[in-house]
Amino acid sequence: MDLFNLKGVYSLALEPENQIDFDYWASQEGLVDYLEDEAKDEYIIIYSSLPHTFIHSVLIPNVEPNDEVLIDLQKWSYDPFSSWGLTCSSDDAWIEPPLSSSGSETLKTGEQIVFGRSFEGINNNQSYYELNQKLAHVLDIHFVPERNAWCKLDDHGDMLDVFKILEIDDLPRNETGTIICAKKEVLSEYLGVENLTLIRMFDFTRYKSGNFSGWDNSRESVGFGNSASIFGSLSITPGVGSYSRGFQLIELSLPKKHIVNRVWGRSVDEETKKYCSYIAHDWKNKVITEISCDPTCLSNYFTKSDLPFEITPAFFKPEVLSKYKSDRAKYKLDSRSVGCRASWHLETFDINSAGQVHTYLIYLSRLPYEEQLHWKQYNEKPKAPLSDRAIKTDFEGQFYEEYDPLL
Repeated sequence: MDLFNLKGVYSLALEPENQIDFDYWASQEGLVDYLEDEAKDEYIIIYSSLPHTFIHSVLIPNVEPNDEVLIDLQKWSYDPFSSWGLTCSSDDAWIEPPLSSSGSETLKTGEQIVFGRSFEGINNNQSYYELNQKLAHVLDIHFVPERNAWCKLDDHGDMLDVFKILEIDDLPRNETGTIICAKKEVLSEYLGVENLTLIRMFDFTRYKSGNFSGWDNSRESVGFGNSASIFGSLSITPGVGSYSRGFQLIELSLPKKHIVNRVWGRSVDEETKKYCSYIAHDWKNKVITEISCDPTCLSNYFTKSDLPFEITPAFFKPEVLSKYKSDRAKYKLDSRSVGCRASWHLETFDINSAGQVHTYLIYLSRLPYEEQLHWKQYNEKPKAPLSDRAIKTDFEGQFYEEYDPLL
């Protein structure tokens, strides 16, 4: 779904006033297309409680959708307010897991994503939502009240909404609703590691509010036969309304190879990873020229090659550090290193006698490409050699104990 354009969501919940438009809306002809298209968006609805609309998602082990599994999943009877519970018999007590009473044997083996809760002691017993703690810890996401979302830091150290709660309060007849959506790119890692599939259960009941007395025997039942991932049934009573009930299987899991590469800072596809070129002092070949910081364009001491060394220095105007100095909440700037929260870290830099900031190409290569571009705009030819401190610590392996001026 588009977080900044809820027109598609409103089309699910708002009944048209015009009879022709109402008849089309009640036919639910566009429902399958909407669910399939919405599943391709950056954010995907995992829970929705709106007029005429109910969607609830859980995670199930990867299964082959054969007839037996499909029939079993159509027995779902479940919502997010079902949770862990204490159960007692006449002589025993035990804890029931959330999906034990879901109505489906397949769902019983799954994981609930969102837990709806309420407490009479606060906010007039207003409902609130919690996230599966295993999922939250693995993805390293945290609830941020002012954003009404579970968030993490992105590659640039900025706040990223991973699971977002949207409270809808501008519906007709003073009705309200709640939508919880998830960023697919992040959720897919969890599904990939745990070998899970997302299943969205849905129930769409469409009728004219204030003019509905129930269903009669004239309703017609049809199935969702035009989709490979959406299964269920639709019943239509001409002139009155319709109701559908079913589920959607969504394969989101990210290959484990991609996850491993991300964790180790490797590009999934090295051909798509970008690197900047910098004016640098290639002291190995005794030339000042523009050199890419791509590690494949550099060499180390132990490799016979004409390529520049990984520790080839590049020089920059002192203003390159200004944005780090001006935002100490986001960046940690030390005398010889700079980092952005938990996103990236430049291992070392120093300042030479001409006031230039210098660092090595191999360390620049480890920055996000957008950060490499920031450094590139301040790149210039060297006006003086490396600082004495850099020579002693980086090349001679000695401690430098002289006075360290503040940046």
